[in-house]
Amino acid sequence: MSQELLIFLLYIGIPIIASLVSSVFAYIWPRFYAKLPKEMQQAVQDAARMAVLAVEQQFGDLPGEQKRQKAVELIVALLSSLKIRGISPLMINTALEAAVRAMNQLEKPKP
Repeated sequence: MSQELLIFLLYIGIPIIASLVSSVFAYIWPRFYAKLPKEMQQAVQDAARMAVLAVEQQFGDLPGEQKRQKAVELIVALLSSLKIRGISPLMINTALEAAVRAMNQLEKPKP
């Protein structure tokens, strides 16, 4: 096999392999999360609730996207302090959205 052919196959093969690996990860992650211990799932939800309340208290005047970023950073820090690592951004964002929704529902006065 010539060197040019080998280089060509590498240029084509590496992106294909990377795409396959990311597709497999995207397929496996939800199934892996479902098997996370309930305590770990609860820790992610609790961290999201604490982060939302803390960010609203400390940075309530920031625009929404900046508050979101602060909350994500705080969630990751809280989980890291509990030695919980490797939680997907999707999981963090989902827990964050749920916590924001719950906070907004509590703050709205009932008619």
